[in-house]
Amino acid sequence: MSIFKNLILKNEPNNFLNRKARLQKQFNWGAIMNWANGILMSLEERFGSYDSKMSEFESKFNAQMSSNTDINEVIDSRTDIKGNKYSTLGSRLNAQDEELNGMSDDIDVSTQRALKQFIDTQFNEVGGSFPKYYQDILEAMSQIPQSNFNIGFITDNHYQMSSYAPNSLKHYAYIAAASRLAKIDAIIAGGDNTNGYYTHDQILLETQQATSVLFNRTSQDTDVFFVMGNHDTGIGNNNKNTPTTCLNEQDFQDLYQTNGMYGETRNNESLYGFKDYADFKIRVIFLNSFDLPWTVNADGTYKYDFLTTGGYQNDQLNWLANVALKTPSNDWQVMIFTHAPIPGTFDIAAGQSEITQYNSDAFVKILNAFQNGTTYSDDDNTRELPINISCDFSSQGEGTIIALISGHIHADGNMVYSGINCIESSCSLCNATGKIANTLTEDCWDIFSVDPVKKTIHAHRFGFGSDRDFDYSSGEMEDTGIPTTSAGAGD
Repeated sequence: MSIFKNLILKNEPNNFLNRKARLQKQFNWGAIMNWANGILMSLEERFGSYDSKMSEFESKFNAQMSSNTDINEVIDSRTDIKGNKYSTLGSRLNAQDEELNGMSDDIDVSTQRALKQFIDTQFNEVGGSFPKYYQDILEAMSQIPQSNFNIGFITDNHYQMSSYAPNSLKHYAYIAAASRLAKIDAIIAGGDNTNGYYTHDQILLETQQATSVLFNRTSQDTDVFFVMGNHDTGIGNNNKNTPTTCLNEQDFQDLYQTNGMYGETRNNESLYGFKDYADFKIRVIFLNSFDLPWTVNADGTYKYDFLTTGGYQNDQLNWLANVALKTPSNDWQVMIFTHAPIPGTFDIAAGQSEITQYNSDAFVKILNAFQNGTTYSDDDNTRELPINISCDFSSQGEGTIIALISGHIHADGNMVYSGINCIESSCSLCNATGKIANTLTEDCWDIFSVDPVKKTIHAHRFGFGSDRDFDYSSGEMEDTGIPTTSAGAGD
């Protein structure tokens, strides 16, 4: 009988065929590691203590033989389990001893060490070993308080298979590794997850790779939600603006796994949704700030330029007002994630032009109505994206927005806008001012650790920049003094 356990793996169809591929990947990695650990343990048990076990066996055998007067049992013991007959019992034991010693000699010690190193390390994947300076930060993140609600936010990675975005695919592996070392409840990939510059097929492949790394390498206890940015589709980028040269909504529904794989609530298979974390009474809402019609003109080009224009359509705004912000009770708190911030906030602070975002005024008024426990309605079919919204939070009471967290600007920041706590995180992309490839400053993302009782946030920074602390106990965000660092203008 084999001393090793059977290795059982599950079939791993791609994202398009089976949306449970991530869970199967995690099962397989766990199975491989457990199986390999079983091998090492079996080898240590069988060969590490072989001499003592043989000595114990011989002592017990001799004791039994000295008390046994049945000659037939002595004769029978000269035949082994395979049917091989020996002239004496001693010759059988000697043959067994030689066989076991031979097995021990055949073991390649270097292979054992390599296998053990693979099992023990958390830092050897996606292009090789992680740099020591990143290993140190990741190990320090294992001390993030487990009693807090912890959510990762990696935005503006701009992954592209070229020198434009150095090592950017590995950046997803870094935050995935953090989820295996620390208790992280969810990770939000905040948009511009890829750069969307080259051909349709290359953008598709880049998006497959980015989503695969994050979906398949995070802890099985960590939810992963992708948000779409202005670069991801490729529309308007590098003179591309047709369905054959850019990705479409169905592509993102497939690649971003919008079928509710993590138990989240969506508007059918929308690119926006929310997930409740009942232990903390926190609802995480992630929105699509580039929610534009996929209208195609008569000449075959897209009507809207997703690269330079954002917005919220009526369906998403109504869903936000009448589903997502209808919390179980008003002692629940909400965190909201989008790619682009509210126009006139961090864009202006970074010295950039104000971004174009249809219906951002309605978006802000919905959030204010939730915060104040009041009503809001608007019916306007003259807008570029018509709206017809009506919501009432009076019976729910005043609500708490922990923060509205965004990317897009490629710079850190925080402010209160129209009573809304706004936080901006810098980009994971290395191609920005002050960031140097193959150094500590190459990557950049945050783990937001929220204490919903004290109403504080500690943003654990990975890579470029510094940790940040915020206090929202007064109802409006107060920066507790940790400096923020600009990372250059971006889009």
